[in-house]
Amino acid sequence: MTEREKYLDDLKVLPIGSELIGQYCDYTYSIKRQKMGHLCGYVILPDGVVIDQSNENNYNVHGGITYNDGKKIGFDAAHYDDWNSIITMEGSTYKDVNFMKNEIVKLIDQIEEKKLPVGINV
Repeated sequence: MTEREKYLDDLKVLPIGSELIGQYCDYTYSIKRQKMGHLCGYVILPDGVVIDQSNENNYNVHGGITYNDGKKIGFDAAHYDDWNSIITMEGSTYKDVNFMKNEIVKLIDQIEEKKLPVGINV
């Protein structure tokens, strides 16, 4: 199956402009399909969990954290090695909804591992 065929199949799961919302480990997450066709993944941070610019590089997620408003962090699949319907590089691969869900689970697990017990301040 070509990257384009994977993309077209994935559009049936999550059309352009739509959003999938889910739950994992008491975290709410979303996956949004952007106008260019690529996907972005977001995790809403619970009260007391802070990921600021000084520590967001401590999280291993596809392409790194590219969105952080203090209450929600996110990443995208619009990097040079990510296939999209507008610009493609040789050897790029399409990142589908399942890929994004797996990355979100990985990110939430990392947040949980790094979370300090309540009442502990650093």
